[in-house]
Amino acid sequence: MSWAAGTGRSPNNPREMINGVTGWLDGSAIYGSSHVWSDSLRSFSQGKLLSGKKEGFPKQTEANSLMWKALDPATGKGGTEGIFDFGNAKANENVFLQAMSVVWFRYHNHWAEQLAKQNTNWSDEDLFQHARKRVIATYQNIVFYQWLPSVLGNTSIKNYEGYKQHVDSRISTEFLVASALFLGTKVPSGVYMRNSVCFFQNVTDVNGEPSPALRLCNNYWSRQNPNLQTSEDVDNLLLGMSSQITKKEDNFVVEDLRDYWYGTVRYSRMDFVASWIQRGRDIGVSTYNKVREFFNLQPAKNWTDINQKNKTILESTADLYGDSVESLELLLGGMLEEDEALFRAILEDQFVRLRDGDRFWFENRKNGLFTAEEIAAIKNTTLHDVLAAVMYTKNIQADVFMWKNGDPCPQPRQMDLQGLPSCKQMTVINYFKGSAAGFGILIAALCCLPLVSLFIAWIVAFFRRRSFRKLQKKQNPTSHPDVSAEGTQALEWHGFKIDSSLVYIQLKENKVIKVLDGKLAVVRSITLRSEQKVETIISNNRGNRTILLKIPKEYDLVLQFKMEAECRDFLGHLKTYLEGNELTLQVSMMREQQLLKKAVTKEQRKEI
Repeated sequence: MSWAAGTGRSPNNPREMINGVTGWLDGSAIYGSSHVWSDSLRSFSQGKLLSGKKEGFPKQTEANSLMWKALDPATGKGGTEGIFDFGNAKANENVFLQAMSVVWFRYHNHWAEQLAKQNTNWSDEDLFQHARKRVIATYQNIVFYQWLPSVLGNTSIKNYEGYKQHVDSRISTEFLVASALFLGTKVPSGVYMRNSVCFFQNVTDVNGEPSPALRLCNNYWSRQNPNLQTSEDVDNLLLGMSSQITKKEDNFVVEDLRDYWYGTVRYSRMDFVASWIQRGRDIGVSTYNKVREFFNLQPAKNWTDINQKNKTILESTADLYGDSVESLELLLGGMLEEDEALFRAILEDQFVRLRDGDRFWFENRKNGLFTAEEIAAIKNTTLHDVLAAVMYTKNIQADVFMWKNGDPCPQPRQMDLQGLPSCKQMTVINYFKGSAAGFGILIAALCCLPLVSLFIAWIVAFFRRRSFRKLQKKQNPTSHPDVSAEGTQALEWHGFKIDSSLVYIQLKENKVIKVLDGKLAVVRSITLRSEQKVETIISNNRGNRTILLKIPKEYDLVLQFKMEAECRDFLGHLKTYLEGNELTLQVSMMREQQLLKKAVTKEQRKEI
């Protein structure tokens, strides 16, 4: 998980998760959480969202889009087929969420058409933004004033008192994990489909067999579901969802979530409940009693304070937590509660904070988004009105969230596993299966890589040595300097701004060193005095091939040889010559640049 930098470093600054999108009721599930995402959904014509090839559907997503494209755990299919572009990246998670996303897609285009008829001079941008504004406001009204009371079981939500800038509207970690499990307990194993005349139709399951309802576990990330090929099919699913009564919120979760929730690539199935319990631990959610205290609820002192009916489950839970109520985790404690008071308090607190802290809430007159008449019209709009505007029939109850006796098209029976197809079992991808030979070759190649590298390095070094020796023979046929009747060949350095010249050095009898030019003419004769020490400096860099002979009361002699071997040999001849004449050779070393600076040249000698 990603955490906000700077959090989690002290007890009073717990770590906080980073929002991947936005927590506001701002329609981001319809239009995306950014301008770029919103633009990718638009048609840029008449203010509408972009439709696909099928009538009443958005366009199919592309491979490089931000939409999630998880594998279908029932069939193993992947790719973009059957995955549509919505504002919510996970809107294609199951066919029921996908159907509701299609509703809001259609409702936007419905409003764009209505506004275009009323305002013929409006541009595409005007139509889109006004339709978007109206749809988001309707969405806020339905979620807060219609859906939330039906979930909480009451209508006593605080009245809106205007925008409160100091309200912290961030999504709490308690709400994040509690809402998932609280709502998860209400999810049935299957969902009916019916038509406008209350005929509850059979559907085709993943095996091609008829089934009384769409099985949840076999409809995660479904690709090209045979039951939802047309716009009318989606309407029939929405009609079935409106007639069906959900499960009671309790501590029981259907196996479609508990054992057959969609998983990762390696494992096609996961446990929804276990996943959220572990996520709560990773986030660092407080214990059950601590959260109750925070929401002004009486902490449980013993296990019977939580639930007085399910004693068997409570005893098993108590054993898991060492019979300590204080150690009980929020999620398990909330699920075991008889009245679900804690989960309801968490949901109500979060939604009220989202409303009161939202400067763009549709009821806030100060933001200038809507007039009083428009706000009243929005508050009178129900989900029934939304569905009636985008479906082929209006044969649906007035309160879509609560089916009551006398409403049209009652469900055949409360949904259970009877007649439903079995969930497809988990599949595990074995990355080594069928690749044993390839992995074996790869491992062998990696093991041999150091040996192969050493062998290649040896071959390269061998050929480089051989080439170097050939070059040496071409440049220097013998290992000795050019010693002939003319003398030892070298270059005499005259100064930094003067070119060097070819000379021959002859070591003569009677302590005389002669310097001859390229035409063998004597250019200099150096006479050494008895008992004189001959100071010689040798360079210790740039090939070690430069010698400086210090000549007292004369300018110095600087010789440069082709190779270090020639320099050493000349120095050896010079030493033997001096010893034979009872003279001493004093040798020192320094860098060539310093050596040349130390030398007294002929030009410098003239200036002295």
